[in-house]
Amino acid sequence: MQRTIALFSPPQRVGVNLTACPGKNIFLALVKRVSGAGFLTGLLLVLLTDGRAQEPTPDVGSLSLDSLSSIEITSVSRKEQTLIEATAAIFVITSEDIRRSGMSNIAELLRTVPGLDVAEIDANKWSVTTRGFGERYPDKTLVLLDGRTLYSPLTSGVTWDVQETMLEDIERIEVIRGPGATLWGANAVNGVVNIITKTAKNTQGALISGAGAIRGRNSGATRYGGSLGSRGHYRVYGKYFDRDGSPTPSGGHAPDGWHDLRSGFRADWDISGATTTTIQGDLYRGRVGTTVPGLLSISPPLTGLFIGETTTTGGNVLGRWTRTSNHLDTTVQAYFDLAHRNESAVLGEFRHTFDLEFIERYHRWNRHELIFGGDFRDNADRTIGSLNISFNPANRSTQLYGGFAQDEFALFANRLKLTLGSKIEHNYYSGIAFQPAVRLAWLPSEHSATWMAISRASESSSRTDSDVRTNDDVSLGADGTIILASSFGTEHLSPENVIAYEFGSRWQPGNKLSFDLATFYNHYTNRHTNEPGTPFFEDSPTPRHLVVPNYKASNISGETHGLELLAKGRPAHMWELSASYTLFEIHLHQSSASQDFATAPESEGSSPTQEFQIHSLLNLPHKLEFDSALFHVGRLVEPAIKAYTRLDLRIGWRPTKAFELSGGGRNLLQSQHYEFGSGGLVQAEPVGRSAYLKANWRF
Repeated sequence: MQRTIALFSPPQRVGVNLTACPGKNIFLALVKRVSGAGFLTGLLLVLLTDGRAQEPTPDVGSLSLDSLSSIEITSVSRKEQTLIEATAAIFVITSEDIRRSGMSNIAELLRTVPGLDVAEIDANKWSVTTRGFGERYPDKTLVLLDGRTLYSPLTSGVTWDVQETMLEDIERIEVIRGPGATLWGANAVNGVVNIITKTAKNTQGALISGAGAIRGRNSGATRYGGSLGSRGHYRVYGKYFDRDGSPTPSGGHAPDGWHDLRSGFRADWDISGATTTTIQGDLYRGRVGTTVPGLLSISPPLTGLFIGETTTTGGNVLGRWTRTSNHLDTTVQAYFDLAHRNESAVLGEFRHTFDLEFIERYHRWNRHELIFGGDFRDNADRTIGSLNISFNPANRSTQLYGGFAQDEFALFANRLKLTLGSKIEHNYYSGIAFQPAVRLAWLPSEHSATWMAISRASESSSRTDSDVRTNDDVSLGADGTIILASSFGTEHLSPENVIAYEFGSRWQPGNKLSFDLATFYNHYTNRHTNEPGTPFFEDSPTPRHLVVPNYKASNISGETHGLELLAKGRPAHMWELSASYTLFEIHLHQSSASQDFATAPESEGSSPTQEFQIHSLLNLPHKLEFDSALFHVGRLVEPAIKAYTRLDLRIGWRPTKAFELSGGGRNLLQSQHYEFGSGGLVQAEPVGRSAYLKANWRF
């Protein structure tokens, strides 16, 4: 309790605490890391101008809990509604939360979401999962950016080292904890992360941003927005960053640094009062350091670490047309995505994706609102394998398509709402999936709501489930035979399914306090296992060797249950405080036919049982801000990762609306800690203490 109180001490005590911490000279060192002459020149220019920014940022002191509880969202019902009306466990990261978080990328921002488990694997990799099953590529959380899906069909997971945009351009991030497959489809099994960027109209003028870090990320970005005649607006941006490698016990850097250069644009037109059009796109090129444990050769049998570099290049373009009327709203969206990834000595992948979607919202009736639509996605890839991992066939083209409908009934003077819906979806690897949901909401007042839901969702099986071969280990038998242990995918494998039961409540007893509670019970079937097969000899690669295979099967069922509690308060006009607690338990059972005795215990131990967070936003005199965040994450049983507590501090200064200077430290309580375990072509690295200095100038 004393530590928590110390987080919110007066400014003079804050200064003493920062001086006493291990990075006591951080600001002197950081200034050296930021481009010196350019930074000082920009600072002088800002202080000498009147600072008429095109994009003013609201003061947390000017907000109220009433406005926070009525934030408009779109992810739960694919329409605009207030947070209090949502029949799902949803958390919103606002643009103000992003600005004051001190985080530098999207994956790190998601740490602040109750019930979301974010583990940093190394300096360029994260595992982000909802309600359990922490893995290298979690496949049960759908991530979208302005309606474009970010998961890879190769693994059904997200490669976070290519999911970048300017954080200053993000309007909000809506995170659904629990199934969202009825409306969103593939992989929305345990949750949906919907990243929504600002319109071009709301990002007019110029922005220059620069940051320097100690054991962190150095970056520079610029953006400019302007008008396209009387009805259109646009913005263009460019950014570059490089992140140091993870710390080593000797005080050096691991070979997992991250470097990225990207640019993009967005243009919006109000064609008429009822019709809007958006076109946006991005280009990127990156390099990430990679350390992979694996086989070096089979003759002689030799395992070790591959230390190399992964190059990533790609781009995307998205178009959206929306028309609204008194009774019918129509949205048509299409995007094309091109991605090339070359992991040195491990795997090469070239992929293109085309996606088309339409949505109709019919709201003519007083008490009914019908939403329906469909989508089609075509994926084609070309892979280049290695001794450690390969795909058969090397090239594959697949399609995903489906349709959905959802009807919302308003009963009892709009105080009771019943929602019924389902999506039917066909996936090449796992066939047809039916994903229905029933949701009920009781809204006795404008400041309280209770909701419950029953839903079914299916994982969209991936190329890894179907076509992969990994060579896991090599050894010599007693007779000198080379023995190669390998794992294989299984074509048309049954998908993992969940039936989820949820109950939640939101209430605001006064204008300075609000609560959000969600509880859940999930039942899973067809969880994948690795079952032994019949050994066989093969001659390629030479010399002749005996393969001892494992094949994917669907032999695990089980349950997860837990609760997520969030409380927000305003102890004083200039101070906002929030705290959250997550309790999670998982119990898995393999079938009597299974001979895989490792997967169930590993899955049970892959997520922490308990987590809690405390966040404080404090406005101080002289236009200063002092923000703090305390995270505690429980231990992981499999692999054995100790519990850790993380403290982040930030100090910001905004002398004008046009200029902002901020700095702070991350992971201040420990020099380093692990959040993920090594194994299975993954080499985890520790997360170290870091510090940063950042400046933003709008004009």
